[in-house]
Parts: sequence; C-alpha cells; structure tokens
Amino acid sequence: TSASPTLGLKRWSRKQPTTGSAADARAKAKNELYTPHTRAVGLNFTPFIFETFGYIHASADRVIKTIAEKLAASSSVDLALATARIRQRFAACVAREIAGQIIARSTSAAEYPPTRPLVQAFIRPRS
Repeated sequence: TSASPTLGLKRWSRKQPTTGSAADARAKAKNELYTPHTRAVGLNFTPFIFETFGYIHASADRVIKTIAEKLAASSSVDLALATARIRQRFAACVAREIAGQIIARSTSAAEYPPTRPLVQAFIRPRS
C-alpha cells in the first residue's frame, strides 16, 4: 500500500504564531483585567509588554516614545538618540531579569540572591 500524500499535514496546518502575537494576547488580557479598575478611579492604563526575545508591544513603544519626547524636550539629547537609549536600557533590564530567572531555576535559593525588581534596575538614583 502507498501512503497518502496528505497524511500528517493536518497537524501542520494550524496557524503558527507570528512576531508579537504573544505580546498582543498578553496586552489584551492585561487591558481586560486592569482597565476597568483604573478608569473607575480616573486613570488610564497602558500595558507595557516586552516579549522574551526583544519584541516591544505597540503600547510599550508609545510609552517609550513619550518618555523620549519629554527627555529630548528637557535636555539637549536628540529625540532619536533618547528613544534608542531608553529602548536599550529596557532591553538590558529584561535580559537581566530573564538571566536571573534562569539562574534561580538552576540553583538553590540559598546559592543565588534575589535580583532587584525590574523598576529598581532601570532607575538610577539622582546624584
């Protein structure tokens, strides 16, 4: 007997995830969870999502651009340079946290001290 040429193709016909699809799903879930609560107290909520391998969700990108615009307006830093620096800082913080999680999973808690929270790692105290 011969095998059907379509045998097994059904399992490969599922839609494959695209770049940003995980971030989109997470942003939607966060919006559904937090937006009603923040609106109830008169605030706006913006999900700030990075994917593990560096994709920045559109809502996070808008926040980064807003921060960069304010930085550029209050200093002599060019807008494009400010945006690039902020993205690099966030990417480094995300990479550090991922590395910390990997190390923590591979060692006992006594061997590895806890990492600083992401926000503390990003913000430097003013000197």
